[in-house]
Amino acid sequence: MWHSPYQMVCSVRSVAALPGGYGRLFLVNAVLAALVGGLLAIAGGLVGIALSDRRERSRWLRDTQLQASITLLNALQLLIRRMINLAYLDPKDHASPTAVAFGEATVAWNNALYGALLIVPPQVAAEIPPLDREVDRLYDLAIARTWTSAEFRQERAKLGRMAADFLRLSRSLSGVADIDLPSIWTWDDSRNQVPTQVMTASDDTSEPPA
Repeated sequence: MWHSPYQMVCSVRSVAALPGGYGRLFLVNAVLAALVGGLLAIAGGLVGIALSDRRERSRWLRDTQLQASITLLNALQLLIRRMINLAYLDPKDHASPTAVAFGEATVAWNNALYGALLIVPPQVAAEIPPLDREVDRLYDLAIARTWTSAEFRQERAKLGRMAADFLRLSRSLSGVADIDLPSIWTWDDSRNQVPTQVMTASDDTSEPPA
């Protein structure tokens, strides 16, 4: 029941008028109860604020980590697009606009790579160096000779599958449902291909030529 300040003062005076030390003891208990109740209310409020702040920090970290992975994949897509143009270039002129554009895409890729390594979870960060090594391998191939579209596409297939694994892992650790994505390249249908069986001499049941 709520009491007005006036009622509380009257109550205090009434209690203080009790004989002996009963009034004083009652007042002490009342003050202690009020203090404890106030402290509990303050503590509860602080706990609520702390929990809310922790949830906000967790949400911010998750969103930032996911955005870092998105930025990395976008930079990878741009880098490979520029690398394809470089692979088709004949002759390999490193001062050409194509080569300059690739250099700019490389800078963007490195920036995204370092940014991701600073914030993404350890499991995701462990997948980044292999991606970078595969990019370096493709670059060495791209500048080695002039490629056709079909030839260089075959070389890029591995990177597409690695990037898909990176994407799915980033989704999983961010609490996003998993998806069926064997490769980030839509043209990669290797999952649907039937492995070719190599026939050995013992498998040949045909009759020898006469």
